Amino acid sequence: MFRKCLSFVGIPSSGFAYVRGVETESRRKLVADAAGGAAALSTIETKGRDPLVTATFFASVHRIAAALCAAILIVSTAAPVSAATLLVDDDSVQCPTAPYTTIQAAVAASSAGDTVKLCAGLYGGQVVITHPLKIFGKAPNPETCNTLAPLSPTAHSIFDAPAVAGPGGIGIDVLADNVTIQDVVFRGAGEAAVRTDPAYAKFQLKFSVFTLNANGLYFHSAGTTTSSVKDNCFHQNGTGIRAGYGLKKALIQKNYFFGSNVGAGIILDQLSATTNEKLKIQSNRSMNDATFAVIVGTVDSTVAKNKILGKCDDRHGHPVRRQQLRPGGQAEHGAKPRDQRHPLQHAILPRLPAERPEQRPQREQERRPEPWDARDHDRIGRGRSQPRFLTRPEEHGDQCRGRRCR
Repeated sequence: MFRKCLSFVGIPSSGFAYVRGVETESRRKLVADAAGGAAALSTIETKGRDPLVTATFFASVHRIAAALCAAILIVSTAAPVSAATLLVDDDSVQCPTAPYTTIQAAVAASSAGDTVKLCAGLYGGQVVITHPLKIFGKAPNPETCNTLAPLSPTAHSIFDAPAVAGPGGIGIDVLADNVTIQDVVFRGAGEAAVRTDPAYAKFQLKFSVFTLNANGLYFHSAGTTTSSVKDNCFHQNGTGIRAGYGLKKALIQKNYFFGSNVGAGIILDQLSATTNEKLKIQSNRSMNDATFAVIVGTVDSTVAKNKILGKCDDRHGHPVRRQQLRPGGQAEHGAKPRDQRHPLQHAILPRLPAERPEQRPQREQERRPEPWDARDHDRIGRGRSQPRFLTRPEEHGDQCRGRRCR
């Protein structure tokens, strides 16, 4: 291999014995590719030169080429480290060959870039992630969030977080960059099912289901790379997603929120001096949430194309009416009936309370049409199709037929 390397850069592997008097009339061209294939030594003519000086020059070039070839060989012989997949099964029924029965044991045995695969089962405890990692499981389709079927440990990867308040009630604590969680069901957390730390970024949460948690996700990631929460279901949690310690460069998109019954679907708060910045909250769907979103202490962010549907009252206690929203929040009149559209393509607009008669402007009363009288009757057939009102139908006989009467 070493001889091939020397031959590649244009140097004879047998040395420089040709730099002697017997070959002083020859020409040799030396090409050095050490700098990426661009450097070329010009043709060297040894005629009339001192053989010792010429030999010293070529020996120096040979030593440089040898060092470069050795470095190339070291790099080429280093075997790449491939990421491993660690299988987890709580009862060794769905995956009999799984070497781990708890998530924390698999995470502790993993290395940076590995994947922890959760077979269908019931898992618990607390998990702390301190290096880049992927966790995959099995979860229902998030699009069925409003009609979520009963969960089964024989079909889904269910993580029951501790049902206590405070730090002991956090299910998975993410203390690293480049962590991905996908297709996992989180249930019953007393504090939060998943928490991310402000010191780390590039967190990804996808296709997972959060149900019956005090808080689904404490989302605090910050950094130069974007973190994302996409295509998840937050079903009947106190609050779906909560941030308050400087969430930055985050995308919350295409999530389903249903029945957030204590706080809101999304709460962006400012619990420290750091504001939430550069967020995109878009194309989410909310149904039957007490409140869809509460946003405080957030700058340089976008909230757009979110759709809301719910059975609730406005702040006056009046039922709301459902209408489709155009961009900008204006109601689209003449929209299709509800049964002809997707049920989540409706948004909530408050129905204003009906005005009392004494609150109506006087000009509206002045614009009311006068009761019917004989003069209207005389004009029938002469440009008027019918009287405006018939106040005394018993006096006019058949004139009320097909007409509006009082």
